[in-house]
Amino acid sequence: MSIDFFKASCQTTTNNIQFGLCDDDDVFPNETPAYVDDVDPAIWIAEVSNPKGIHVTFTAIDHCIDGILRSDGENDNKCDGMLTYPESILFVELKNRKSGGWVTKGLDQINKTIVHFTNNNDINLYPNKLAYISNNLRPNFSKSYLSVIQKFKDDTDFNLNIKRLIEI
Repeated sequence: MSIDFFKASCQTTTNNIQFGLCDDDDVFPNETPAYVDDVDPAIWIAEVSNPKGIHVTFTAIDHCIDGILRSDGENDNKCDGMLTYPESILFVELKNRKSGGWVTKGLDQINKTIVHFTNNNDINLYPNKLAYISNNLRPNFSKSYLSVIQKFKDDTDFNLNIKRLIEI
């Protein structure tokens, strides 16, 4: 069964020069998909800077796209969403925690989502392939992740960023 990663009811399109990506999992665990907000920066987990006003589509994946399953038929781990814009795809995992392990968990979620996406879509349509793990409580990149970032690139052909600010 093919997975529709472009389900219209899971998508929001914007050309705003600044907006945020939010996830209310802390308030409504395992219930609500991630979403775009352009009103309240205090709730943004990731901040998106789009100075050219490019039309960007955000697709909520977790809690919205059906059929992302493990081989045993159970739901697989998946990232919160993806941004698509001309020649570009960007998978994003949103974290809101100070405790350790969030990078490792985020990597697993993005990795599994990329595998499912590439099994169902032509990834070659996107020469610019990016992945972000954003944590509003830990917004700054740590150099200790350089080897993780390189391994991710080698394994997936995606450039990984571990930071809050996403630049279009």
